[in-house]
Amino acid sequence: MHPLGLVFRHEIIYLVCTIKEYEKINHLALHRFQAASITPKKRDIPEDFDLDEFIGRGEFSYPVKKKSIKLEVIFDRTAAAHLYETPLSEDQVLKDLDNDSVRLTATVKNTSELRW
Repeated sequence: MHPLGLVFRHEIIYLVCTIKEYEKINHLALHRFQAASITPKKRDIPEDFDLDEFIGRGEFSYPVKKKSIKLEVIFDRTAAAHLYETPLSEDQVLKDLDNDSVRLTATVKNTSELRW
């Protein structure tokens, strides 16, 4: 394996890497490893690899389709509270509907994580 970075996501730590001579970038959960050792082989890093870009394009969200979707959801005010500080997208809009509800509209990636 050729390590490219570590990503901490919820309670899981992922190793982002390439395997053997393949250029495909993988992410593997570290808790599944039983052992590791250092090899004398030099680490191979793809020239254009950028960890932030890899994460930003949704590789950890399990894309369903590449095209983004317009999401509209009505939340209980309490459930929506964190969305004011941590928006889902740059175009996110939160609109008060009444004392108990908030409507969220945002353009988001179409991912399995969103559907879960």
